[in-house]
Amino acid sequence: MDNVTVLYRYQMHSFEEVFTPKVYVKEYKIISKTDCGWWIHKHGSYGPKKFVLEGQGKRFAYPTKEMALEGFIYRRRRYQRILETLVKGNRKVIKVALQLQKGG
Repeated sequence: MDNVTVLYRYQMHSFEEVFTPKVYVKEYKIISKTDCGWWIHKHGSYGPKKFVLEGQGKRFAYPTKEMALEGFIYRRRRYQRILETLVKGNRKVIKVALQLQKGG
């Protein structure tokens, strides 16, 4: 992928995610290339640089929009699994607290 000039990352507006999720793609211009990956500015054209590995697997941004969308879906599914685990744990805590409330 030597001719890559832009990397992509899908994101969403978090303040609206509960009511009306808005998913958008963000472009990161590559500022330099190495044998192992690319350097980008994480916040547009300013701020700290971030290194993105080239090759297979997860990464911060991807060379195609299709790969970026797959990465976004993976991240959101993983986030859902984490939240479901937290909800299960919270239900157990509430159950214990209700038992204590009843004197048990």
